[in-house]
Amino acid sequence: MQHTKFMSTGNNKSKRVCHAYPFLISFLLLLSSVCSAQNISKYYKSSKQENGVLYFVMPKMEFDNKSNGSNLNYDITYLTTLDSATVNISFTDDSVNSIDRISFVQNGKEFSSNPKKIYIEPHKSKWVHRYTSRFSFNDLHFLFAQEISPKMILHTSAGAKELTVNQSSWRKNSVIVSRVFSMIKLSKGQ
Repeated sequence: MQHTKFMSTGNNKSKRVCHAYPFLISFLLLLSSVCSAQNISKYYKSSKQENGVLYFVMPKMEFDNKSNGSNLNYDITYLTTLDSATVNISFTDDSVNSIDRISFVQNGKEFSSNPKKIYIEPHKSKWVHRYTSRFSFNDLHFLFAQEISPKMILHTSAGAKELTVNQSSWRKNSVIVSRVFSMIKLSKGQ
């Protein structure tokens, strides 16, 4: 019986390792896509009301204007028996100016609403403005279904203030909010 001896060189081993990288990368991408198919339940709360189901949607993203240090957080409340949703904003800025109109601008489309002031109060060296506004539920659903992040424009007594959201944050979170809106529509039977 003859024994054949196989000699392994460092190059063969590194070639095997190099061939394993595409499989490892594919596995990691698959794993990250499964992980990114997040449980949407942590982005909303629902409550059965006498006149429908009330949904409270909490997007995990912030609009800002880096040049002047302004930022804006928001939440969305929707009652299934209505055609519109309530968007509440908390806007932090250096100035105290009333907000006359809130607009989302995306892909040449503009969705606007006239807000109502809840309060304006000082916070450290800035001012926190809290407003509530109503937008069409279908317009908001359309807005969040887009891949391109919108601009938010606050039309104030001192002029327009433009805020943007980070594109990667928008891409990640808008998919989740859009899924919440789709779930609401399916629950309503639309």
